[in-house]
Amino acid sequence: MIYHYTTISGLIGIVTRRELWASDCQFLNDGTELKYARDLFSAEVEKLNRPSLDDGGYMVAGSHLYSFRVFIACFCEESDLLSQWRGYGADQGYALGFDTEKLKALDFGDIYPVQYGIANPSEYFAKELSWATEPTAHPGNVDWFESQKLLPRLARVKHLSFAEEREWRILRQIPEFALKDQRPKIQYRPSSMGPIPYLVMSFTPDCLREVVIGPGSHTETRENAVQVMLRNLDLQNVNIRISKIPFRR
Repeated sequence: MIYHYTTISGLIGIVTRRELWASDCQFLNDGTELKYARDLFSAEVEKLNRPSLDDGGYMVAGSHLYSFRVFIACFCEESDLLSQWRGYGADQGYALGFDTEKLKALDFGDIYPVQYGIANPSEYFAKELSWATEPTAHPGNVDWFESQKLLPRLARVKHLSFAEEREWRILRQIPEFALKDQRPKIQYRPSSMGPIPYLVMSFTPDCLREVVIGPGSHTETRENAVQVMLRNLDLQNVNIRISKIPFRR
């Protein structure tokens, strides 16, 4: 299972509507989202010292990376992690455990664990760097297609300082031109960074396996309240347990 940490409002919204939200990764909490891995890739491309070409360019991603939007739903592989309770549990924290294989079956997007840091960028980007040395007479078109392949690779990596999060992601990539048709329809939620675009990911009842009650006051009463809510929503097979971390607010 992988776990989505949320507040009481998030818990109610997720289980009553049976949906998760995948947010535009440009507006996630990590200010270096995509930029960290992109800068490493660009530095490796510069090391190639390719000669200039008069009749075209090279098969390398670059200017068209922003021709695509990446939407991400975030999870954690740990069900009872203090740093997550501190970050997401200020208003009655909860961790919702989802069956990874059931989520994959929804075919919403790719599911994978986040890699923290890139120890050897030339090795990580070996395939992309080999393409970057191949000339092409249509660099603009090639750039678009190569960017489409590269962007998910960038989104799999975060800065090493975030390693404690033990994050997993569901990622969906959409070309910018497809957003104009609003298929799939983009919605917006308020945040400190302004209106955040997101996509709705509906899930089936068997995807939700567990709810962990975060540390704090009235944990047993909260456990009972969650049990009543899940039973009324025909989710009575979901396991409920209380965090073992003695964290006071």
